[in-house]
Amino acid sequence: MKMFEGAPEEVMKYFKNFSCGKTKTKYLIEYGLAPHYKSLLKHRIQDLTIHSNDRKYFVVCFDETGNYNLQRKQLDFHIRYWHGNEVVTRYLQSEFLGRATAIDLLACFKKLDQDFSLKNMIQISMDGPNVNLLTHKKVNKDPSFDQYEHFLLDIGTCGLHKVHNAMKDASKSVDWKILEFLRAAFTLFEDAPSRREEFLRHTRSAHTIPTCAKQIKQQFPLRFCGHRWVENIGPAKRMIDIFPKLLIYVTKIESKTISRKELTAPTCASYTIVKQFVLDDPFGRAKLEFLCWFARPVEIFLTRYQTDIPMVPFLVKDLHKMCRTLCESIVYPKVLRENSHNILGIDFTDNDVLKNTSLKLDSILAEETLMALKDEGRVDEGKCVTLREEARKAIITFLTRITTKSPTQNELAVHLGCLDPERLVQKKDWQVQATRTSFARVLSACAKANLIERPQTEPLMDEFDKLLRHAAQDSAFKDFKRYDSHTSYQQVIEDNDDDNDEVSNGQGKSNDVQCMKDKKKEGRLDVLYFNHYKDQPESKLWPVISMLLVLSHGQASVERGFSVNRQVTEVNQSEFSLQARRTIKDHITFVGGVNNVEMTPELLNSCGRARGRYETYLANLKKEKGNEIMGQKRRKLTDQKAELSCKRRKLDVEVEKLKVSIDNIENVAFETNTPSMFRDVCVQRQFLTLKNKEVEDIDSEINVLTKKLQNI
Repeated sequence: MKMFEGAPEEVMKYFKNFSCGKTKTKYLIEYGLAPHYKSLLKHRIQDLTIHSNDRKYFVVCFDETGNYNLQRKQLDFHIRYWHGNEVVTRYLQSEFLGRATAIDLLACFKKLDQDFSLKNMIQISMDGPNVNLLTHKKVNKDPSFDQYEHFLLDIGTCGLHKVHNAMKDASKSVDWKILEFLRAAFTLFEDAPSRREEFLRHTRSAHTIPTCAKQIKQQFPLRFCGHRWVENIGPAKRMIDIFPKLLIYVTKIESKTISRKELTAPTCASYTIVKQFVLDDPFGRAKLEFLCWFARPVEIFLTRYQTDIPMVPFLVKDLHKMCRTLCESIVYPKVLRENSHNILGIDFTDNDVLKNTSLKLDSILAEETLMALKDEGRVDEGKCVTLREEARKAIITFLTRITTKSPTQNELAVHLGCLDPERLVQKKDWQVQATRTSFARVLSACAKANLIERPQTEPLMDEFDKLLRHAAQDSAFKDFKRYDSHTSYQQVIEDNDDDNDEVSNGQGKSNDVQCMKDKKKEGRLDVLYFNHYKDQPESKLWPVISMLLVLSHGQASVERGFSVNRQVTEVNQSEFSLQARRTIKDHITFVGGVNNVEMTPELLNSCGRARGRYETYLANLKKEKGNEIMGQKRRKLTDQKAELSCKRRKLDVEVEKLKVSIDNIENVAFETNTPSMFRDVCVQRQFLTLKNKEVEDIDSEINVLTKKLQNI
């Protein structure tokens, strides 16, 4: 294996008898491997910052999630930069928080700046909560970052999150309760072996008896996650497949013709939801079929952008393509032709542009189900029209959310489409002029952010014109076919068909495979431009294009990192250990697998010093514990001293009052010559003596405590 290549012979001989217990494993991971790989990444970032080369800018991606093992919020940072001839995204580090306000996130960015220097950061990639937007503004305006010479570029928040949320809002806009049903159906049979066995026994026929574990798995619902629509079309399709069996199962339970010993009636809330959807709603199956049709173009878009390769130039175009597919089902073709270049500019509240709801649904399966229900007499045409109106409402809600909250409304994101090779090779005058105008707008945004000087825009435009003329004749640009993550994702699903439940359950089983797919050089926009400019070192346009290709299209890599958490998390694991494992996992993924990890002298040296670092950590831990114990003693003595001092002050007040009282009584006694008052004076003088003695004792105790505090 490559990981042993280059190791000295005197080191290789130790591998034969190498043993590794839990303690050695711990310090090798935390103080040997992780520091070395983090140092490699840190040096790379420092090189980007120090050397003024063509590919010096980078993007920081961040997102937070709950870490239920540590019971804290985990804030992950990833960095996106040029490595060789391509753009890569790497795990940087994590911070663990209780709260996650904008001030807390800003403090994390300041710490990150101290560790890695964010001087050449040009974008913060994030999702859309208001706290993140406020953090973005604070980073742009905070005095701590004033020494940086430029501002951050803004192409909007994560487009993937916006599409996810739009789909979720569309589902909630109609009271179909599909989300609740899919969750309840999965919960009903999860961790319930006896119920699963009863379901199989009472719903199978002679020609559908499952013969293996794989076939048995395919008889039950898949996990549904309301905020991960990229993987939810699978659970919806599975539910359509088993819907007839689920109807048989619920019908037999409700008929009560079978004894409880053979078929137990569930009493949980999940069964109630399933029963209401299956029995009480005649349109249940049609709604599921419409959902699958509706989610199909959304799934294609989302899976296409589950990648780390540069996709920003295609982002707005693909969003328009997805929306056009859905618009075709509700908008008249004439209106679509008139608004072909501005699909999202259509007023979806205008009934004149919308198709009549008496027309059939574009979902063929859903429409066939409606026709079958009408033939059976279970529904009439009025109810079918109502269902079509609700389906149209869901589509309109989705399109409205995309129109108002997606990158399609960001000017820079729209004009970055000028880097799409498909636009570069267009030959019509108006198309070429549109591409030039878009690039001019991009240069204007860069100049406004102080990333380029305004006098440079004219020479850059001239060089861009040369690129347009060259691309129209270059087969590399004309024949360019971008890498499609959607196709790769489908291949991963097929390759992991035996574990399809886990893939659809959102467990992230295909994450590593997906990352490997992104390593392909074919169809990568960054590789295309790099190969074009690698022999043109004098080019002034290449630094600008390389900077723009670093921009992030979404949070796929960060979200994928949260799935990696499950692979490296252990019970009672420390934050430091989790970060170390994430760093090692990221490096293994980056090099293409554990077999490609090189055993370099620097790595061996770092592992050789791991024991010393671990012992230093233990010594510091022991010292901190000792300091904590001494601090507790000091606090205890200080509290005792403060208590005695307080008591001393009270006694001083009492003594002064007693002296005044004695003087007054004594004066009156001499004036009146009253024997009883002289006796009172004597008694109070004895009491004063006792008080003074008590004060002396307290002073003595305070002196003892003072000496003890001095000796600590």
